[in-house]
Amino acid sequence: MIVTTAHIFQKSMKKYFKQIKDQFEELVITSPIGDFVIMDKKRYDTLKETEYIFSNSVIITSIQNSLKQIKKGETKKVSSSQELFNKLEI
Repeated sequence: MIVTTAHIFQKSMKKYFKQIKDQFEELVITSPIGDFVIMDKKRYDTLKETEYIFSNSVIITSIQNSLKQIKKGETKKVSSSQELFNKLEI
């Protein structure tokens, strides 16, 4: 995580944007009115997707049931993603 002040960020925006993208890190900007976070859009999308998954009880229950099946050895071997999609009827 990179931390800077709003004043320094304003002077070096391009440098900070490149650093965020290249290092896949967040930038925390501190200012008198509050602190803010800037991150790469791809990272933001990943966080939002994770938040959605963990807030959806149907998905969580499905994951838990799948883990139970794995522990019991109730799995099926597939040799390709297409075969998996066919078995899942996707």
